[in-house]
Amino acid sequence: MLLILKCSAFSSLRTSRVVRYGSAPVVVAAALGLRHSLELWFGSGLPPYITFYPAVMAVAVLAGFGPGAVATALSGVIAAYWIILPIGQFAIGSPIDGVALVIFIGMGMIMSLIAERYQCYHRKVAAYEREAALHSTKDTLRESENRFHTLFNTLMEGFCTLEVLFDANGRPVDYRFIEVNSAFEKQTGLRDAQGKRARELVPDHDPHWFEIFGKISLRSEPARFESEVRALGRWYDVSAYPVGGPDSRKVAVLFNDISDIKRAKEAAQQSELQLRSVLEHSRDVFYRRNVQTGRFVYISQSVQTLVGYTPDELMMLDSATLQKMIHPDDISAMWAALACLEKTGQAEAEYRQKTKDGEYRWLSNHMVIIRDGDGQSLYRDGSIRDITAQKSATAQIHKVQQRLEALMNAVPVGVSFSDDVTCQNVTGNPAVLEQFDVGAAENLSASALDSAAPGRQVQFFRDGCLISDSDLPLQRAVAENKMIPAMELEVRLPSGRIWYAQASGAPVRDAHGKVIAGIAVTVDITQRIHAEQALKAAKDEAERANHAKSRFLAAASHDLRQPLSAISIYADLLKSTARPSDQKIVANMQQCIDSLSTLLRDLLDLSKLEANVITPSITDFSVAELFSGLATSYQPESIAKGLRLHWVPTRLTGRTDVVLLRRLLGNLLKNALRYTERGGALIGCKRRQGKIWVEVWDTGIGIPTERTSEIFEEFKQLGDGSRNNGSGLGLAVVAKTAALLGLEIQVRSWPGRGSSFAIELPLGESNLVVSSAQPEPDFRPLRVALVEDNQMVRDALVKGLQRLGHQVLGTATKAALLAELEPFAPDIVVSDYRLTEGDTGVEVITAVRAQLGTEVPAILITGDTDPNLLRSIEDHRITVLHKPIDLETLQAYLEDLTYLPEEERMTA
Repeated sequence: MLLILKCSAFSSLRTSRVVRYGSAPVVVAAALGLRHSLELWFGSGLPPYITFYPAVMAVAVLAGFGPGAVATALSGVIAAYWIILPIGQFAIGSPIDGVALVIFIGMGMIMSLIAERYQCYHRKVAAYEREAALHSTKDTLRESENRFHTLFNTLMEGFCTLEVLFDANGRPVDYRFIEVNSAFEKQTGLRDAQGKRARELVPDHDPHWFEIFGKISLRSEPARFESEVRALGRWYDVSAYPVGGPDSRKVAVLFNDISDIKRAKEAAQQSELQLRSVLEHSRDVFYRRNVQTGRFVYISQSVQTLVGYTPDELMMLDSATLQKMIHPDDISAMWAALACLEKTGQAEAEYRQKTKDGEYRWLSNHMVIIRDGDGQSLYRDGSIRDITAQKSATAQIHKVQQRLEALMNAVPVGVSFSDDVTCQNVTGNPAVLEQFDVGAAENLSASALDSAAPGRQVQFFRDGCLISDSDLPLQRAVAENKMIPAMELEVRLPSGRIWYAQASGAPVRDAHGKVIAGIAVTVDITQRIHAEQALKAAKDEAERANHAKSRFLAAASHDLRQPLSAISIYADLLKSTARPSDQKIVANMQQCIDSLSTLLRDLLDLSKLEANVITPSITDFSVAELFSGLATSYQPESIAKGLRLHWVPTRLTGRTDVVLLRRLLGNLLKNALRYTERGGALIGCKRRQGKIWVEVWDTGIGIPTERTSEIFEEFKQLGDGSRNNGSGLGLAVVAKTAALLGLEIQVRSWPGRGSSFAIELPLGESNLVVSSAQPEPDFRPLRVALVEDNQMVRDALVKGLQRLGHQVLGTATKAALLAELEPFAPDIVVSDYRLTEGDTGVEVITAVRAQLGTEVPAILITGDTDPNLLRSIEDHRITVLHKPIDLETLQAYLEDLTYLPEEERMTA
């Protein structure tokens, strides 16, 4: 019972259904584990439900009837399967065990129901006690509140209790009005504020008020201050007190509106400051001078800043002394101004006056005459202003204008100006006059009203189209009031001369930003345009030469490989018929053919790489499929030498040109097998720092460490006789292919033990599915459809395939094959790529598949190693073999492509 009382709080929390029901399997699992632990101590004779009864009771008490029922059911299932004999079956061997199980389940349900009922009762009792306590305090609280509100509303000052609101970072961001008195609305102008937030009532409320009240609520210290609420336009005298301690975050505020007092003070201060500013900071000197004596009667304090003399010092001087302070060259101008003053009553004079330091300053003196009732002059009043800076600026502007004019005359760039916004009259510097073949007095404007004006006779073209005067940079800049970026124009003059200009325009604005004129800049780019045209012509010619080179390499590759292919096949046929004494001659001949084929292939590949006619096609691909294909291609060669060729399976995806990478790795494998006499070769990959390193290992003769950098040179073979079997170009092709793909090559070698070549490869993003390997196919005779336009090669292939036991239909053209196709029904199609009559092997295979209505396996034999061509062929699901080929390799591909599972072979 004590456990129920302590845990009832858990169920009263009404935790989520997932937590409550999730506790059942957890507790049951713990009970099962406890039972296993007890069995280790006390043996297997423990009562079946010794740990499950407490588990069910705990779940029922903690989580209620539903989870308790679930725990009961789970415990019964576990006991029936793992504890009650026979163990491991949902069967009960003894009636007593069955009755015990039923009793357990019944007791579990009863305990769950009792726990649920007790929890409901406990919650009702607790609710009743809370309600009784609430009623007992309401009356006392109501009486206290009445007394408080009576005092609260008699205050003349505004009063409120507010709760400061903080954000997640503990920064005060708002406050809520909990209580306000009747004077609150009068003091603030805010109605119905109680229960509302400050930002709700005043959206642009000053944030520093939140900070002030936030500090008071947290520090529990009262404060008094004066501050402005800008959003309300009022000043307040505020007394604030924390309420209820820091955790309550409440503040009581007593405040009074002092806005009128503040405004009166500010107005008086402003008036005083303005008057003081006029007296102390005026740039002008105000004076009154007696006409009869010529002496100053009054002069302002600012005169000391102007000329260095104090007002008292100047008032001591007579007229003659004052006149000597004026620059001699300006005396006549001063007398003329005084004569005008006497005649008109006002005048202005500009002159230089010597300061106390002996320097001269330019002054502007505005004077008026003060007369008496009889018209007699009494005083000369005036104001004097220092215009030294103005005079200096004027002189500087004149100097700049002279320099600008000289610059415009010297600069080789054409600059033209419009007199107004109409752009009907345009002048320019000598460079632009020379560009348009006009004189200095002639109008350059293409918008001139006079149709005979030189500017109207010029034609402007942009991108080959004649444009109007309104589209020119000068006119557009004025019309659109913005900078017009440089545009290239073709200019055709009346004289017939054509030149090219890069022109831009800009508006000229007054002080108010209004457009008053325009300016344009024209740069003669005729030489650049002619150079670009010549460069384009040269580029086009180079591209034509490059295409011609590509066609030559393709033709050379095809034509040179044709006789080699025929010779290779005839050598295979000769090997099977030659006498034993002649087998060595045949072997030497085959070795010569292989060497010539390798040399030809490497020469053509190197030529293409150096001619830059190969463009990589970057895609994601399965590294495992690449390794599998390479192993299949070079397995015959490794078997012939008695070597082992292995590849390490991987699930990685690479990203580069897979065709070029396959050829690169093929060269490395061929080298590995060529220079290895015992052991074999291995190809695999490692993943490091987001990249793949493909590695080719061998157990060959190795390379001296000091000579590893030489092996990638063209026609470079190391000195020992074992390295004289190749062309000396294979690794040069590897290096250039890697450079084309942007891949790094690393070499490690141990003389006498082997070598390792590692190729860096970017990691692909796709998860590609690797096709599973097929079982080793068995030999079966095939019907082979063969298209080869070269008679010599076709005869060799026909004889070789027939010698292997196949039935062959050999033709020279696509049309000839299609005419005999129906009765023959080939198992596979073998075709050369380049055929007569403009056909290709891809077209032959496509036509055969279309006529037969099935995806017939196909092999394309070609001497072309262009990667772009190979990629396009692979898109048609066609296997590619390169010339020259031998019968053993061809037979391996025939068996692989026409492989049938055992059940299909039986049917066939």
